[in-house]
Amino acid sequence: MIKKSEYRNDIQIIRGIAVLAVVLFHSNEKFFPNGFLGVDIFFVVSGFVVTPLLARIVMQSENHNQKIIRLKLFYKSRFFRLAPALILTLTFSVFLIFLLGSPDYHSRFANQGIFTIFLLGNIGAYGFSGDYFSPNPNPLVHFWSLSVEEQIYLFFPLILLILFTKFKYSVKNFVFIFSIITSISMISFLLPEILEPFYSEVGIRSPTQFSFYSPIDRLWQFTLGGIGYFISLGDFLRKKVNIMLINWGLVTITLLSLLGVINFDLKNDSIFISFLTFMTLIFRSFDCFSNTLKSTFKWLGDRSYSIYLIHLPILWIAKYSLATQIGSSNNRFIQISLALILILFLGAISFEKIENRYRIKPNNFSQKNKTDTIRLIACLLLPLTLLFIMKISAANKYWGLDRNIVQPVFPGNLDAYCVKETERSLPCIYQLDGNKKTVLLVGDSHASHFSEAFKIAASNSDWNLVIWTKNGCQVKFSKNARDSGLANCVNSFLELEKWVLLNKPNVAVVSQYIRSDSNINQLQSALQRLKSNVPNVLLIGNNPVFPGEDRFLEARPLIMPPAKPKKFFLNSEMDIKDEAKSNELLSWARINQIDTLDIKTLFCESTGCSRYSNGNWLYRDPSHLSISGANLIVPKISEYLAKRNS
Repeated sequence: MIKKSEYRNDIQIIRGIAVLAVVLFHSNEKFFPNGFLGVDIFFVVSGFVVTPLLARIVMQSENHNQKIIRLKLFYKSRFFRLAPALILTLTFSVFLIFLLGSPDYHSRFANQGIFTIFLLGNIGAYGFSGDYFSPNPNPLVHFWSLSVEEQIYLFFPLILLILFTKFKYSVKNFVFIFSIITSISMISFLLPEILEPFYSEVGIRSPTQFSFYSPIDRLWQFTLGGIGYFISLGDFLRKKVNIMLINWGLVTITLLSLLGVINFDLKNDSIFISFLTFMTLIFRSFDCFSNTLKSTFKWLGDRSYSIYLIHLPILWIAKYSLATQIGSSNNRFIQISLALILILFLGAISFEKIENRYRIKPNNFSQKNKTDTIRLIACLLLPLTLLFIMKISAANKYWGLDRNIVQPVFPGNLDAYCVKETERSLPCIYQLDGNKKTVLLVGDSHASHFSEAFKIAASNSDWNLVIWTKNGCQVKFSKNARDSGLANCVNSFLELEKWVLLNKPNVAVVSQYIRSDSNINQLQSALQRLKSNVPNVLLIGNNPVFPGEDRFLEARPLIMPPAKPKKFFLNSEMDIKDEAKSNELLSWARINQIDTLDIKTLFCESTGCSRYSNGNWLYRDPSHLSISGANLIVPKISEYLAKRNS
């Protein structure tokens, strides 16, 4: 017989510690790299707490109708437990992000919110954010874990009812079934490629990345908590061991695992903290805290759900919004500190006024609760409507309310019939009938952003054009032991060299962004090797690097006026550390009879440098040119080709 669950302070303390760890992780991932494991703790605790409810549905229902009644009550209790605070958080977050968040993120935010309302927040997190640990995360990406729990709550009771048509109702069989499910789910968690055939059918291309968000790969944590509940019923472990010593050991290891700075493998971390939580629940380890610590973390634990929901939207605004930036400093310590206070305040209000008000016991569903259910479902339409409005409005730039300048497209991606980031494949060839001379453009993405400009210049001069570029790759024609991670880069340019020997272009133009730590000797060797096979080689120097790159072309919040393009002082503001290395290579090239083109003067004059001219951005992102910026080079390239045509 499953006895009525007792209220346990230690469970609320564990929840309090877990939510604190997650909030600190999102506040500063560098200082609290393991805080995300608080979510793993939540899954295990949920299994521990919800399992007796599931057991009563299966084991203490006398007939099929009674099981259905208990199942409905379970669903209703979960709905009343989760929906009210979720509705409040989503509604509040819509206004928060609308007013203070960059419009660039509105569409992703709205999509994530919509998926969350339909219990698919984990699918949305995978589709709209990808890696959970990527910088500048989706403000609602943390809702993935809520959706996983909801999916387990929705389908797992049905699975148990089906299984127990074949098994006798007993605690022993319950533990046996939970153990089998735990093993299968953990195998999938450790080896997600096992399900790749299934995932590929439903459009999931990265099983390894999706595994983090998958209810299949998280179910083992829930069932592990359930096994812990059944073990705790006997209480035999607590009677046969030195409880105090065990408890302090488990508590210490838990705190160090969550709040320490040592970060191990993601999968191993999750397994370790899950089994650690399993043990602390069995032994009631956190009861060893002093009364002061108990009351503090219990207060957090009681409010952990509301705090968890609200924390990331507020922290996201504090860390990334231009509206909360103080001066020109990107140090957000003050904003984050104020955000933490606000999170606790709003979490407490949500708990007292919303969460507690609507919480009901599964066996106490009155007519009033039925009326409240209808009201809550209707209330869900409010954030859903607001999110759809935001999604549509963001796609239309709020019909003029968003006054930010539209980010230019990358010139290298304009031609749909030519993939310029070549990797052991044919180059992009633009050949005009009757033309005999060919210019080859080679380099990294800083050559690719010149591609459209070269098409114009080559056409003006009646030259054929060949483009062979590869993003992030330094031009080189020889391998060494340190190139194992860049094998594709070297192979691509070795293929290029074969093509040069076979087709003999008249001019080779090299555009390669030179960094202060670039290997100049390798570049010099590559240029000399090209010059030995091509009559004319032209080296293009770096485009200027402007200050404040991290905020360039980021749309300002709607409550702020749009950014006005400005000039930057040539000597005091411009970033010149990379420019010095580029100039060094240009100087070497001129000495070695290699033609050079310094494009700095296209963007800079004696009074300063600008990346905006005649109503157009000359740059499309922090380091690459727009079409307008790249086209500034057309007259110079046309002139150069015309001279080589004679």
